[in-house]
Amino acid sequence: AAKTSTQQLPLAIQGVDFTGALDEALADGIVDVVVHSLKDIPPANRWRINAEEPRIKIGAYLGPRENPLDVLVSREYKSIESLPVGGKVGSASLRRQAQLLACRPDLEIINIRGNVDARLAALDRGELDGLILACAGLKRLGILSDDNTSYKCNPIQADVLLPCAGQGIIAVTCRENDATTISLLREVDHHDNRIAATTERSFLDSVDHLSPWSGRPPV
Repeated sequence: AAKTSTQQLPLAIQGVDFTGALDEALADGIVDVVVHSLKDIPPANRWRINAEEPRIKIGAYLGPRENPLDVLVSREYKSIESLPVGGKVGSASLRRQAQLLACRPDLEIINIRGNVDARLAALDRGELDGLILACAGLKRLGILSDDNTSYKCNPIQADVLLPCAGQGIIAVTCRENDATTISLLREVDHHDNRIAATTERSFLDSVDHLSPWSGRPPV
């Protein structure tokens, strides 16, 4: 059954590794490719699986890119500004938490985890005034295009909440020594996405070493 959980610390500080089990299956030859949301793949210095051979790499960026913005999901409120004083907003992302509190320091951030349905259930139970989720994920799940949805889903502009590097891009990983798979993935690689992803992740790699914790990147 789907579950939600809350923690005292954001995911980045807890050292959560979202790709670890799949990385191991790929490196061990159990699977030949793994499909990820690019934002979940660690930057170079945190990609733990690549400390040993065989190393893995991003073989293709699928396109086109979905909207990279984050979205406020709520039953009542349409914007960060309209949330009540002391409102409870669900997010386990340190990036989102820091930016939310920068513009609304009165908000109470709830470290909520679980799949989208489980998080929406917490909203339905009245435990939260809003959730921050990726627009791309909501669109792929059909929530944004559901005319019967009871949720208000409003994108948050980047000058209020800057998205994660690579958000909205689907990436496919493979083993570096698997020439056949690399050749096949080259045929489906999206050129514009590769340029955007390489640029954004290069910036992430450059600044990420300043963070004092392991696991998922905080920016």
